[in-house]
Amino acid sequence: EGVRALQLELKRPIVRTSLADMVYENILESIVSGRLTSGSELNEVGLAEELQVSRTPVHEALRRLAADGLVELLATRRIRVARFEEAQLLEIYDMRKLLECAAVERAAEHASDENLAKLRADFKALTASRKAEDWAGRAIAFDVAFHLRIAELSGNRQLEAEIAKYKRLVQGFCRYT
Repeated sequence: EGVRALQLELKRPIVRTSLADMVYENILESIVSGRLTSGSELNEVGLAEELQVSRTPVHEALRRLAADGLVELLATRRIRVARFEEAQLLEIYDMRKLLECAAVERAAEHASDENLAKLRADFKALTASRKAEDWAGRAIAFDVAFHLRIAELSGNRQLEAEIAKYKRLVQGFCRYT
């Protein structure tokens, strides 16, 4: 029994982070934090030099960010941080509503009592700390974690990935607005 448990433990995949993934996360954080503002032009060569990497991982990261809707690849071969118009913002929130309602339905079917108890405990801990100086930051972190956890509990990896994508979009334009 003990050997079997160890074998199952060893079969878990090892998470590897590529250089392109690290560049993606770095640029994403710069957009979400507001250091790179809406409409800012991005230069692959300049980013590669700043991040001390070759152009290839920067190029890959920018393509992923474009697929996420956070940067725009312009016809002139220029790249800029996406600009969000009101109609786009409404569409993004509409997509989040559709995706997250579907995730809640699936999570309600799949979530264990233990998973639900953990969500409730996290919420109670947050509400108990309402008077703390860093409460607003905690509340935002809780909101992000809560929605991503519900997506995870849905049991649908594609749904979870799409919800994470739209969450990044919202973070990106929240800083902009």
